[in-house]
Amino acid sequence: MRILLENLNIEKKFFDDTFQETDSFIFHRTPQVNDEIIYIDDDEDNCPNSIYTKINDNFKETLNVPPLCNYYVFQDIFSFFEITKQKKKIKNCYSRLSFWQLPLFIISMSMTLIIFQFIYQGDLEGDKFLRLLPRPNNDIWRLFTYSLLHGDWNHVILNIIALILLGLPLELIHGKMRLSIICFFGVISGGLLHSAYDSNSCLLGCSSAVMSILACSNLNLFNWNEIKYKFVYLFYILIFDIWSTYIIIRSFNDSSGDISGLSHAGGLIAGLCMGTLLLKNLTHSKIMKIIGWILFIIFIPFFTFFLYKYLVV
Repeated sequence: MRILLENLNIEKKFFDDTFQETDSFIFHRTPQVNDEIIYIDDDEDNCPNSIYTKINDNFKETLNVPPLCNYYVFQDIFSFFEITKQKKKIKNCYSRLSFWQLPLFIISMSMTLIIFQFIYQGDLEGDKFLRLLPRPNNDIWRLFTYSLLHGDWNHVILNIIALILLGLPLELIHGKMRLSIICFFGVISGGLLHSAYDSNSCLLGCSSAVMSILACSNLNLFNWNEIKYKFVYLFYILIFDIWSTYIIIRSFNDSSGDISGLSHAGGLIAGLCMGTLLLKNLTHSKIMKIIGWILFIIFIPFFTFFLYKYLVV
């Protein structure tokens, strides 16, 4: 039975003492600190998504709770989280909003880039063990460590700004583990593609990681119905799309070789292929799952081939 509440604009579900559903009606609000919390449900990333509070002795209230990571700007992007049957008893809902649900990956990555820039500051002699060198070269660690170095402060600051603006929303929605895996493959793929077709120059910078995150930001548009400010988000992403397209086109027309278009392209491809599979499919679309597996199956052989070419040839 659906009931309208005049004094509340919220989404509710009532449960009896055994937590069997008896009635339901819809609202939107987050729990307050003084709410008497009875049970809490977690999603697959251990983020609270359903809070059970006590209304009276006969009924319980269920509150729809966006992840803490959504904070205020991205709060309530997605309108509804299904209630699971597994419940844990806690004293206060905010005790589950822990330190580990903060966007630690993007924060730690940005801090690491700043630290490495302070240490090396474009010192070509000092960072020679970390740069991706021209082939032939079999130092596999360079496929990752090159992303920690930058030519100057302008380079590192621009990449950090892009990481924060694009990466924070994704990490808050999809989790740090998914995003870290995608960035890792983006960095490696960018290095491999650059090494395979531009073997006469060194490579620095985490632009390939930024491009993999940008690809995932575009993939997030498939969750269109779950995005609250749809056209704001679309405009936001289009700005980065235009900027990145300009950078890639410019890199191929720039004879100086200051920008590696291949590393940008490698990160973009990895982000598309891995992101389609790893990002949360909030619409539960079977087609997207199938496409994700197809892209992953296509991506892995090419990734393996270029890695073999880097190590052996």
